[in-house]
Amino acid sequence: RLFSRVGLDTRRSRKNPSDRSYDLLLTTFKNKPAFASFVRELSMAVSFESREDSFRHAQILRLCPKIRSVRIGGSHNKFLDDINTALAQKSLVELTFERLTPPDDGPWPTNRKMVFRTTSEIIRYLFDFPHLQRFSYLTNTALDTRDCEYDDESILPSSLPVAIGLCAALHTIEMLGSVLKPNHLQLLSEIAPNVKYASLALKGSSIDAFGECLCRWSSSLMRLSLMVLEPDIGRLVERIAVVLGDDDRLRSFPHLELWLGSRYI
Repeated sequence: RLFSRVGLDTRRSRKNPSDRSYDLLLTTFKNKPAFASFVRELSMAVSFESREDSFRHAQILRLCPKIRSVRIGGSHNKFLDDINTALAQKSLVELTFERLTPPDDGPWPTNRKMVFRTTSEIIRYLFDFPHLQRFSYLTNTALDTRDCEYDDESILPSSLPVAIGLCAALHTIEMLGSVLKPNHLQLLSEIAPNVKYASLALKGSSIDAFGECLCRWSSSLMRLSLMVLEPDIGRLVERIAVVLGDDDRLRSFPHLELWLGSRYI
């Protein structure tokens, strides 16, 4: 059980060049595959600009054949394909992505290559891991609806029957790392019909689609956290009241958290 849970945060080691714990772990797993086979949970954080660390993270994933839970905090875009290939070989029950951007990183990036992963790219992972129970996409920066400009929804299946009930065991969805569009909400509710805990971020224009999503989850949902980006707060509150009032159970929903904002609409 010594290696059943492994956490690597190379943002710290980059500040201390003498810290070689990461390299030592990688060498150990290469030389003693039996140790790597014990790993069930793997958490990795990497500086946004670090190509070397992202490459090593892909190597670590390949060396651990029996991983069931993975958290990836940041990764250089150059190695996204390598990491995706390594992930595709796993049978995961928990998957977390976190976009890590330094607080002094400057203005919001205007280059598609600077976007960590788009919302559609994140949701696409659900089609690779039908046994997921928990799925999260988080960020340590303020949400920005301009991420939507780089989102290519064509990478998602165009036929909803392909998605229906695909992740029936998925009970927790946290999508606070990007802004959801109506199509994303529809897909999430089709793929995972039995969600109990949901944390979502969306634009005000997606409220109607959110209402349809709630109808599908109303029999199972126990806790909801909702962040809505909309400049007209008054109109938004009225619309949310209507949406929540459309379902008898949701009128007395026991655990509801609501954040309203107007960042870059």
